[in-house]
Amino acid sequence: MEKSSASPPLSSPAFLPFKDEESSSEPLGRSINLSWDNLSFMVAKKEQPIVSGLSGTISSGSMLAVMGPSGAGKSTLLDLLCQRKSPATGQVLLNGSTHFSTRDHFSFVEQDDALLGVLTVVETVTFAARLSLPPNTANIEGHVQDTLRSLGLQDCAEQRIGNPIQRGISGGQKRRVTIACAVVAKPRVLSDGDFFLAQEHLDGYLGELGFPTPLHVNPCDHAMALVNTEFYTDATGRTPREHLDHLAATWQQHSSSRAPLSPQTPHNETPKAVGFLRSISEGTRKTWILSYRNTLNYSRNLLAYGVRMGMYVGMGLLLALVWIRLGTSTNKINDRFSVHFFSVAFLGFMSVSGIPAFLEERAVFVRERANGLYGPGAYLIASTITSIPFLFACTLLFALICYWAIGLHPGATHFFRFLAYLFLGIFAAGMDLSPSGVPETGAHRRHGLQKASRFSSLPSFRSLSRRWPSPVSPTGFGWSFKDDYQTFAFELLVKNDVQGLIFHCPVVNDSCICPIPSSLVSSGQCAVTGNDILDNLGISGINSGLYVGILIIIILVFRLMMYGVLVVRKT
Repeated sequence: MEKSSASPPLSSPAFLPFKDEESSSEPLGRSINLSWDNLSFMVAKKEQPIVSGLSGTISSGSMLAVMGPSGAGKSTLLDLLCQRKSPATGQVLLNGSTHFSTRDHFSFVEQDDALLGVLTVVETVTFAARLSLPPNTANIEGHVQDTLRSLGLQDCAEQRIGNPIQRGISGGQKRRVTIACAVVAKPRVLSDGDFFLAQEHLDGYLGELGFPTPLHVNPCDHAMALVNTEFYTDATGRTPREHLDHLAATWQQHSSSRAPLSPQTPHNETPKAVGFLRSISEGTRKTWILSYRNTLNYSRNLLAYGVRMGMYVGMGLLLALVWIRLGTSTNKINDRFSVHFFSVAFLGFMSVSGIPAFLEERAVFVRERANGLYGPGAYLIASTITSIPFLFACTLLFALICYWAIGLHPGATHFFRFLAYLFLGIFAAGMDLSPSGVPETGAHRRHGLQKASRFSSLPSFRSLSRRWPSPVSPTGFGWSFKDDYQTFAFELLVKNDVQGLIFHCPVVNDSCICPIPSSLVSSGQCAVTGNDILDNLGISGINSGLYVGILIIIILVFRLMMYGVLVVRKT
């Protein structure tokens, strides 16, 4: 094991390269040598570099622990070695070459445990194996079981990870599950951001400093106390900076007395060109794996669609009880409009109930994407495909509860049109661009409030606010946007409901009182047709097929926008 020449022994995180011929794309028997020279990294608006002048090397079969107090630059060093950050100076070489992909050789264990709480331990590790290993890997199940046994997780393999509403495994077990997800990929190099390992000859080095490790004290803990200047006491007359420089100089003298590692012969690796068809095949395979995992997650996670389904049932019952058996009199037309408005607006707004599940799912995506398991495309396609049946089931349950009870346009054809138009409107609301690039819960909640305020603008009543002559019409919202997906869905629902129906007008003192011009009064019938209502609203000429197409285009645009955000924001 070599040292980092510009610093004293620093600490967790740990960086653990090891040889794994079975998973390597290199010829059998070749080991790897990872080296770095004069690495430094600076942050804008800060004069002092976070790390500077770091050099070292480590080879297959070795373990290196980087130790130091908070803010010493441990995670930054690992990010530089794993190509998650670009150094200001210096370079990182794998077998003497700077041309290598960390995604092909490295696995990174995050400091935070980003896991899906409703999956069991064995399911979590199995999905990680299937996403990271080639499809022709033999006996993946056996490999997963071996990995669980090596980390002491065999006894809790069938237990769920756990989430805020369901108790699961302990925090220490979650940490080991996160490590298992990285180890099961058979990486050539494993980097862990929260793992402590003792260094070889550390006791001897500390003794040379005049600070021998006390009995029953972990050498790593003792070394941490020595380099932590926050608790440094001036017993030797040195300043904290001089104290650290003395530790670094002594470490260099100590390490130079050890036999150096024999470096590997520099070898310039040429990345294998992956054909377009092969990339499509691999992307499709991972998309289906993610779809299956999402199906398990959504079917078990109450925060995903369970809460939403309960809300849809509640809304359906509420509408059915408030507007039961509306009938076909003209004084009930506004009530019909209200039913369609609440169906589109409030059910769409309820998509914010999925934000907690989205946050958990996105944290897993960030971790797995950073390790090169899949990209934004596979994640987004799988999420969209899996959402369709769950959201459709919620919409169908709502429609079955309220459609016939309220007495909307009779007939199976009109019911299924109602279901299709409502589903497209709600699906568009769910596909609305969420703040995917913002990793804080507060930002997602603010987005939900913004969406709620947009719904409260009542864009679906844009047409009614100008044309329908009723005191209960919302006359203050004529400024609402025509291109809002709610408007398209609402107008489709209204047309589907009233077209083909006849609404009877009240007769007062032998006079027919219709609220809008009627095409039937001249023929002696005191009523208005559904087309009269649509003409009065100005939507009789809308093309239903065109509006459906527009809703689908809106959904696709929202998905593309979200894809762009996921590509740009990687954390």
